[in-house]
Amino acid sequence: MRVRRLERADLPALARAWEDLVAHGHEVDPRFGPSTGRDGLLRDHLFHALFEVRHPFPPAWVADDREALVGFVHGFPLHALPVLHQPPTARIADLWVRADRRRRGIGRMLVAAFVEGAAAAGYPRVEVGTLARDEAAVAFWRSQGFGDWRVDLLRQG
Repeated sequence: MRVRRLERADLPALARAWEDLVAHGHEVDPRFGPSTGRDGLLRDHLFHALFEVRHPFPPAWVADDREALVGFVHGFPLHALPVLHQPPTARIADLWVRADRRRRGIGRMLVAAFVEGAAAAGYPRVEVGTLARDEAAVAFWRSQGFGDWRVDLLRQG
């Protein structure tokens, strides 16, 4: 198992993994799910976000077993409001590990790679959000040292 920076050749596998991540989120909470009419848009979006936008640190890391992608983490820098005192902060947007490879430390390795990459680029603080109804995800993030900081509330109407 190896963890490495995302490469352009990984995009097709990353798009499939991201679809799996969204499907899992929809199972956990039906309010979360893919948009309709997205065919062809996902790869273009991923390519733009991960390769065309300039990032101060690697925006994505993947885990592979030399045959297939088995996990990924993706994130970006946050832009602090100049009226707030807070250190440069990175945000983990997505983390996915293939279901048959979970509970083997792959998620931990991916998070560590992202955190180290962000810190090396001057982003010592990392935040993450997850679906409140995904108890396993909340437990995972807490086991990685993340704690409650802010509550995002949703009103659908």
